[in-house]
Amino acid sequence: AWTWSALPVKGPAIPAPKVSGHASAATNDERIVLFGGLTGSAGSPTTDDLWVYDKGAGWKMIPSKEQGGTRPQRRMYAASAVLGDSFYLIGGWDPGEPGSGGTFLDDIWRLSLKTLKWDR
Repeated sequence: AWTWSALPVKGPAIPAPKVSGHASAATNDERIVLFGGLTGSAGSPTTDDLWVYDKGAGWKMIPSKEQGGTRPQRRMYAASAVLGDSFYLIGGWDPGEPGSGGTFLDDIWRLSLKTLKWDR
């Protein structure tokens, strides 16, 4: 039978990942990777934050400067998957400024789970 259980939250008192709309996937070494999502309630801006959950250390936001020179823009509702040692981020939507209609994204990014650096 499948059962739910709460994961322990460890680490410094920092905010957890944003509200919703992020892309996420579980890795082969029992980590969870999250990218993007909303910064608050419906209508709030999106973010380009990268978070990694490790059950021994809890959530950690990976600073932009540690992710390499180029990285994905802010977005929500992207697809994602882990294959081998890579996290893939596919498409999504950046709602942009209110009333603009936003931008639908058709890009594909790869994050190395060893170095936490992005490439296209």
